[in-house]
Amino acid sequence: MSEIKMSLSPFMGLDLYSYPNLMKDGYSPDCFNVETDAGILRSCKGFKRINDSAGCRHYFNHYKSDGKMVKLVFRNGNIENMETGTVLKSGYYTDKDTLSMVNYQMNSTYITVICNGRNVPVKFNGSTVSALGGGPPVAAFTELHNERVFMAGSAANPDRVYYSASFAPESWNVDIESGYIDLPSWDGGRIREIKSLFGDLVVFKDFGLYRIYGTYPGEFGVEKINSNVGCINKHTIAFNGETCFFLNHLGLCAYNGMSAKLIEDKRLKAVFDRVDFNRINEARLHDYYGKLYMFLPMDEDCVIEYDYTSGVILRKKGFKVKQFFSDKDGMYIIDGDGYVCKYNSGVFFGDKGISCYWKSRDYDLGGKGEVKNVMYLCMTARGSGRVRVCINTDKGSFTDDVLLSNKYTYCKIPIRARGRRFTVEIVGDNGSCFELDSPDLYMDVEEE
Repeated sequence: MSEIKMSLSPFMGLDLYSYPNLMKDGYSPDCFNVETDAGILRSCKGFKRINDSAGCRHYFNHYKSDGKMVKLVFRNGNIENMETGTVLKSGYYTDKDTLSMVNYQMNSTYITVICNGRNVPVKFNGSTVSALGGGPPVAAFTELHNERVFMAGSAANPDRVYYSASFAPESWNVDIESGYIDLPSWDGGRIREIKSLFGDLVVFKDFGLYRIYGTYPGEFGVEKINSNVGCINKHTIAFNGETCFFLNHLGLCAYNGMSAKLIEDKRLKAVFDRVDFNRINEARLHDYYGKLYMFLPMDEDCVIEYDYTSGVILRKKGFKVKQFFSDKDGMYIIDGDGYVCKYNSGVFFGDKGISCYWKSRDYDLGGKGEVKNVMYLCMTARGSGRVRVCINTDKGSFTDDVLLSNKYTYCKIPIRARGRRFTVEIVGDNGSCFELDSPDLYMDVEEE
């Protein structure tokens, strides 16, 4: 019989792909609402509501010439000023409409152009909403590119991209200066978004991407990007300045200005294998400081946080996301109830306590027949409330609760667990918060 020490850290993240007994140390076959930055296991941060009214569907910042900002929300069919509650335009959209908006400086006035795919686009000038002049198309998508406003998503011409005259967002009927480009693909696909990327206007369709290059109408050209990957919807595109990420029916894709392809990460693919593709239009994607935030519809809807530099995957669940967005003050969401919320803030999901869970890989220490007598677990920890430690073996389970303080404290938990294989679970419930550093298990191993 010999005594050994086994470390559970550094903690890495979620791995739904590998077999639990063959998984790399630090990864978890099942965890949620935890963080693993710097290899330490923590309960995740929550989000705080910043408005008092539910029912919001979309948020957008309108910037004024004096540097101030108007926070626009689209709520219950209306366009509203979130901070004052003023209805700027009532009955503008329905739940089936696609909403798109872009900021533009028109002479000395800053405007926000707003499209819903069903009515003539409107503009907001910082105080009032009115019709966009110049005969613009009825469109669902709008983008600013090379000082022109582009639009697409017309029900009458679903393969058409329109453009205004240069420096004139209210000039759409001037020969040579304004016009349209048709992008028929004959595969049943429709335009899902248009984005200014890598110096081109990139058109995302169901089954492929196209780029419109050139500065003036006489120079405009069209090229299909060499790929067969399309895009689910306009809310699943994120650009960090170097790479454009987007979602399709196979998973996460990336476009680098030359080609687009599916990201080959088996742990990530295992996540998408659990997605309910009958509800894939509910998916959302956002890039914020090196991480992708994906709301994915599943049996239990979740937010997947994917660090595309390290490949670490984390999962949060217990809430829905209608929109991700960010500005200089941080990252935000619109939650399932339609509240605008500051993300990674506080210890609640809105008004709900957070339940946290982490499970280790399966351990047999390389000896399937040897019996392991787990004697105690040592760690330094801090937090509030209780954290539960569970040791599960093929012979039974052991559970103990540890009451935490706000200062790092050394904890030694006596354990009486015996079996040929075991797993470790760490659970935080009822809104408890924890931070665990370097947990070690001590055990005797009986030779077979």
